[in-house]
Amino acid sequence: MVALFVRERLGIGQEVYTSLFNSGVWALAMDIQGALLTTMMKRRPTRDRLQSPAKFLLTKDTRWIMLNHIQPDVYWHGFCQAIERPELENDSRFDSIHKKSENCVALIKIMTKPFAKRTFEEWKARLNEFGLIFSRCKAVEVVNDPQARANNFFQTINYPGYGPIELVAAPIKFGETPGALRTAAQNWGSTRGNSA
Repeated sequence: MVALFVRERLGIGQEVYTSLFNSGVWALAMDIQGALLTTMMKRRPTRDRLQSPAKFLLTKDTRWIMLNHIQPDVYWHGFCQAIERPELENDSRFDSIHKKSENCVALIKIMTKPFAKRTFEEWKARLNEFGLIFSRCKAVEVVNDPQARANNFFQTINYPGYGPIELVAAPIKFGETPGALRTAAQNWGSTRGNSA
């Protein structure tokens, strides 16, 4: 639609390009933007208060795994077997969904050690063996992906007060009238107290 509008107003025809990869990065912009700006993903394991086990865990080959057990009690037996800690199944600190949440920090410390001893592929096979729900988390990896870099998935702007920062760019590319991020977002503090 934008290309048709440009053709009507300016008489310019052009190629419009996008890709599923670029669109996927755009759809996950919140996590990927966090990885670009603050390496947020790396800090999450020790500060999250999500119901455990539902965490980001780093593997031996520096890949991130996201466990997503919305009903952790249902998967608890398999999880304890997968990490080779069967005694945890009857640990009073973790014998209910509420206690897992209350003792989240202790549980994360327990979870972190075994995940650091195996590669992602090893964990993939093991977690599948015990019927656990997980996914490889690629947000941190994407920001260094050669294909993403070569195809300009990110754009650098000079942000007032911070200097040059990278932002996730729009996934639609125009051959003749390329779009760009031209201004920084308004400072949140300057809008506080204002209401419409």
